[in-house]
Amino acid sequence: MKKNIGYIDSLKGIGAIIIALYHIIGLIGVPDSSLYFINKIFEVISVIGYIPVEMFFFFSGYLMLYNYSNKIKSIDFFDYFRKRTKLVYPYLIINITLCSLYIIIKGGYISAYQIFYNLSFLQSGFFLGTGDFRIDIAGGGTWFLAPLLLSYCIFFYICKYKDEEQAFGLYCGIVLIGIIALKNSWNYPILNGYMLRGLTGFFAGCMFSLIAQKYELKSRKLAMFGTLILLFLSIKIFYQNEYTSTLDFIIITDLVVLPLIIIFLNNFLTARKILSLFIFKRIGALSMQLFFLNLPVGYFFKFLISEKYSFNTYVQYFLYFTILFSLSLLSDYIIRKWRFSGENKPVNPPYEA
Repeated sequence: MKKNIGYIDSLKGIGAIIIALYHIIGLIGVPDSSLYFINKIFEVISVIGYIPVEMFFFFSGYLMLYNYSNKIKSIDFFDYFRKRTKLVYPYLIINITLCSLYIIIKGGYISAYQIFYNLSFLQSGFFLGTGDFRIDIAGGGTWFLAPLLLSYCIFFYICKYKDEEQAFGLYCGIVLIGIIALKNSWNYPILNGYMLRGLTGFFAGCMFSLIAQKYELKSRKLAMFGTLILLFLSIKIFYQNEYTSTLDFIIITDLVVLPLIIIFLNNFLTARKILSLFIFKRIGALSMQLFFLNLPVGYFFKFLISEKYSFNTYVQYFLYFTILFSLSLLSDYIIRKWRFSGENKPVNPPYEA
C-alpha cells in the first residue's frame, strides 16, 4: 500500500509563494530593513526566486511516476492528455485575458499569433518569439506549460511501453542530455533553455521517485548525512553568491537539493506533520492558481495601487498577497463549481502532478 505523500503538494504551494514574492519584488522593489538577515533573504529571493519552478517540474515528475506508473498501461493517451490540459486550461485563459487587458490598457498590442501559441501550449521551446523561444503574453509566467505538456507526453510513452529498467535508463538519458545542453547553451527548437529546464527537472523527479520506491530511503543516518550536505551546500552557495550562476544552480537544485529534501521528509515524521497542517495543505491546493495569477495580479497591483498610493513597501506586500490569495480562492471555487456541476465527483481530487 502506498504511503500518503500529499505533503509534497505543500512544498509546491510554498514554491508558488516564493515565485509570487520574486515577481512582486521585481515589480515594486525590495523593502528596506535594518536587519541584515531580512535584507539577505530579499536579496537572495530577488536573484533566485525563479527556482521554485524547478520544484514544480521535479515534484510533478515525482508525483506522476508515483501515481501513474502502475496503471498507465490501461489508460488511453487522449483521455490522459485531456485530463492534464483540462486542469490548467481555465487558469491559462484567465492569465491570458488579464495580461492582454493590461497590455491594451497600457497602450500595447496583442497579436492573434501570441494568443494562438499561448492557447496551444506552445508558449516556449518550439518556435522563435522575439529573439528567443518564448512567446507567452507579457511574460505572463505560463512558459512552463510547453515543457510540462511535452514531459507528460514523453512520460506516457515511456511508462506505457517500457519496463522499469528501460524507463529508468531513459529518464537518466533525458536528464543527462538536458544537463549537457544547458551547460553548452543549446538554443534550438525543443533543445533550448526553456524546454530543457522543464524536461531535466521533470525526469529528475521521475528518476528519483523510482529510486525512492525501490529502495525506500528510510534511514535516519542517510537523512542526517543528506541534511548536513544540504546545509553545507546552502551556506556555501548563498554566502559565496554562487547562486548567480543560474544554470549551475538549476542543475544542483534538480540533482541534489530536491532529492535531499525528499530523503529528509521520508525520515522525519515531524517535518511531514508540519507540512500536513491545514494552512500548508490549503496553500498547496492553491499552488496552480498562485502560479497562474501571481504575475497578472502583480501587473494590475502595480498599475492601480503601487503607482498611485504611497504605502510602505511591507504594506504593499501584504495587500498584494491578500488580493492574490483572495482571487485564487475565488477562481478555485468558481472553476470547481463549473467543473463538477452535475457530476458526482469529489470536490477535492487526490494529489497528482
